Amino acid sequence: MIIITNIAHSLFLGVLQGTHLIKIFTATEPCQILVPASFCYALRMPAVMCFDAHMTIHLSIVIERGIALRHLSTYESSTVVTGFALATFSFISALGIAVYTMRKYDFDARTFYCSGATKDTMFEVSITSYSIVAFEAIIIVMFGCIYHLNVRRSNVYDVRAKYQAKENLVVLRLLIPVVFFHFLVFFFFMAASAIASSIRNIFPTPTAFRVYLAAVYLVPVYTLGSPLIMWWILRRHRLSRSQHLLRISAKIKDENDIYFSNYAWNTR
Repeated sequence: MIIITNIAHSLFLGVLQGTHLIKIFTATEPCQILVPASFCYALRMPAVMCFDAHMTIHLSIVIERGIALRHLSTYESSTVVTGFALATFSFISALGIAVYTMRKYDFDARTFYCSGATKDTMFEVSITSYSIVAFEAIIIVMFGCIYHLNVRRSNVYDVRAKYQAKENLVVLRLLIPVVFFHFLVFFFFMAASAIASSIRNIFPTPTAFRVYLAAVYLVPVYTLGSPLIMWWILRRHRLSRSQHLLRISAKIKDENDIYFSNYAWNTR
């Protein structure tokens, strides 16, 4: 779902930036560069929603791992209802945040650069930015707590619960690079966006302020980096699985090696 969100965000942003470039290179008069607010809203609104969805999906992933921890013995055989409910929650909550952020958008204006943060929406953008930074910090704490509880549950004597806890730990360990990359990029971007309203007066012109907003827009870095990190994680996981299968399928010379080999694997 994160990858789909990244693709959608990149498409909307690509069309937007491409339109700006075409106007810049084809305009014969400065006024021809300007675009109507309705066009900006039609592309910025979905892009803002995709941006907010990164946080809501991040939260849903942690909630899903918490549910898996709560129902260790039965979660493997559960239905897709939980995943569908969390996906719906991610979509609706992201839409609600985006609608609130853009609710004061001025449809009568014309601008040379389409931005979600305008003089009319700056207060809502700042509130949303501060809130997302706070939620991201809470999500990191939740992730750490779930990881710690899984480590504790993996040391029980119930074989089924022990196995499920270890599988949950494998998933959590795979998610660690994505979670921290997500937090770092969004923290710095949202912090820069949140303080934008307070430092707006130091910019001599509205154009300079929009250049600042465009410069701190780090979301394309995330949309490019997160799929690469996930590809690296999955590749590393497949390699680790292959090596493990080769190890356990190798011919055992000493029967004691079976016990110690499995013991070493289960205590990681």
